[in-house]
Amino acid sequence: SLPLVAAYVIRQVVLPQLEQRFGCQIAVRDIVVRPKTVRLVHVSVREQKGSGGTEPVTVSEVRVEYSPWSLFLGLVEVSRLTATRPLLQIVRGGEEDNISALLKRLRGGERTGQTGSGGRLRGPEQVIVTDGELDVRDELGQVHVRSLSAQLHKQGDCLVSLGDVTVDPTSGASARAEKLQLVWKSPGRFLPDGLPEIRIDHGSVAPW
Repeated sequence: SLPLVAAYVIRQVVLPQLEQRFGCQIAVRDIVVRPKTVRLVHVSVREQKGSGGTEPVTVSEVRVEYSPWSLFLGLVEVSRLTATRPLLQIVRGGEEDNISALLKRLRGGERTGQTGSGGRLRGPEQVIVTDGELDVRDELGQVHVRSLSAQLHKQGDCLVSLGDVTVDPTSGASARAEKLQLVWKSPGRFLPDGLPEIRIDHGSVAPW
């Protein structure tokens, strides 16, 4: 009965706490718990202010790998988080804005040092993204990425690969790239200490 109880706790306790912390709505179609993994099937995230607009984040499956022994100490130690086929549809500005409120809550939590778990959640140490797609639209223009993947380490080498990238600014210029990679070494928070290395394969720019 443990998997059923754990799935109930995740849906009724953990997810509502995350929603309250970040000011968003999190929907999960199915939760599958195993001794060392948790699978969240079809995850979607949207702002709490209403049901209208496009969901900025939908993920076909989120797989969380954790240490079962730490649970006896009241801790959750996550070693790896894998997001499969995420779709990011981000709109900034205007009536269809679906990301600004979420970003404000996230940045506010970083400034105030909120953890939302009382120090009982550790990790993940590694984040993997596969078969993703990205679409961003704001007053500056549009960016579309047909293929998105990433291998991120909290402390260590990080790589983000973008395939079939299209950038169409409102200024009239445009840019294309068959492949674009961001490479950096994280000192401890997945983020680069400075600017990442940028690698572009088969890129082109049309200034006007």
